[in-house]
Amino acid sequence: MKNPPGIYQPSPWQYILCYAVWMVLSAITVWLGQQVRVNLIQHPMPFSGVNYWVVGAMNQISFFVSGLLTLIGILVMEHYLRRGVEKQTFWPRVLRVVIILAVILGASYLANRIMFAVFLG
Repeated sequence: MKNPPGIYQPSPWQYILCYAVWMVLSAITVWLGQQVRVNLIQHPMPFSGVNYWVVGAMNQISFFVSGLLTLIGILVMEHYLRRGVEKQTFWPRVLRVVIILAVILGASYLANRIMFAVFLG
């Protein structure tokens, strides 16, 4: 069955490529979620002068919250990339996702450096 004129139907190979890229970006996103948690909570908290038990609780809560936010980000990214295949804008969308991930990583490391500067003097 042919598509009506003007209707674009992506090939299965485009979807396979989309999901392969999505899996790689998802793995990077999981790593990034943990790096953000480590940079913002785990590294600077012992130097903040708060109680040891509070540091442990913040670490455990941040693990859950970062995992939840990572899962939401991965699901949104899948939808965004899949729609890019359908709209023939897949590669620009991949580039946008990579840029967003790089900005988040950079902001995480910058915040980590600022926290160390504040806590350590």
